[in-house]
Amino acid sequence: MGSEVLGRNAAVGIGFESTEGTAVAAARWARLASLTLNKASVRQRIDDLSLGGTGYIQDRYLEAVTVTGSLELIAYYQNGSLTSFLRAIVGGTWATTGAGPFTHSLEPGAAPPAVTLRTARDTLNTSGALQRGDVIAGARVTSATITINTPNTARIAINFVAMSSTPGSAPSPSLPAHSIPVLYHHANRWLFNSVSYTPRNVSLSLENGVEGITGQGSASITGAAVTGIRTAQATVTRFKDNDNWPDAHTAGTESDADITYTSGADQFRIDLRSAIILEPVAIESTSVGLVEETAVFAGRDDGSNPIVKFVVVNGDTNAEDS
Repeated sequence: MGSEVLGRNAAVGIGFESTEGTAVAAARWARLASLTLNKASVRQRIDDLSLGGTGYIQDRYLEAVTVTGSLELIAYYQNGSLTSFLRAIVGGTWATTGAGPFTHSLEPGAAPPAVTLRTARDTLNTSGALQRGDVIAGARVTSATITINTPNTARIAINFVAMSSTPGSAPSPSLPAHSIPVLYHHANRWLFNSVSYTPRNVSLSLENGVEGITGQGSASITGAAVTGIRTAQATVTRFKDNDNWPDAHTAGTESDADITYTSGADQFRIDLRSAIILEPVAIESTSVGLVEETAVFAGRDDGSNPIVKFVVVNGDTNAEDS
């Protein structure tokens, strides 16, 4: 024993690729809450009638090599990990204004960028020195969810597809110092149709419509692209005290929506543009306590304003500073 890989002390690094599929160094490291990596070599039997005298299959061939995975991070106001992974999710470029604190704003680009993800894990005999990991190249985010539930921290869950994954030794990650995470009680309100609501749970789901590109000459994907419809939807739960949300759903009311989380001079804001309550409002009454209702707010790109916008305010001169 001694070389067994541990779940503790796990970290993930991210770097933005100039050439899709060509691995780059990690520009930013973040602490992992969870990680799943699936590298599958799909093999099929040769489909002919010559099974031999025993009747068992005799030959197989390599059909495809696929790399998919998911990871979850805790969102911090500072140190660049939140901003780096938000850019990996929606693309675009951070715009920075101010002279301290600085305001960083991000609107989606045409597609999520290709990134290299590097994982690092502890082993039984390394005394906290992260030395085992994977280099995941040509990765693109297929979907992501930003969840802030009562009484928890904000978490970012990311699903991705990649061109390759290579295990091996990991570099020593440059992890940022611990700072204040985005917390549920930092929220001010959920604003929709000029009315403020106190949310219990907020979850922003982002679908990128990304799929891997396959073709002759390679068993692995040769890249990934946006081939489907990209969506942004916020699922919000609150204690019911009026009929505003069911009425807005029935009327098809469209409005911008937003929520801001604040800790001192630091802020994290989510703007969802031109949103409607997409589905019938779910009203849950299963006990003698307060009744909850949940609405799904679906945004749209109106041609002038993007479907979603992120704003981070902190002391970092550049959005992705560590």
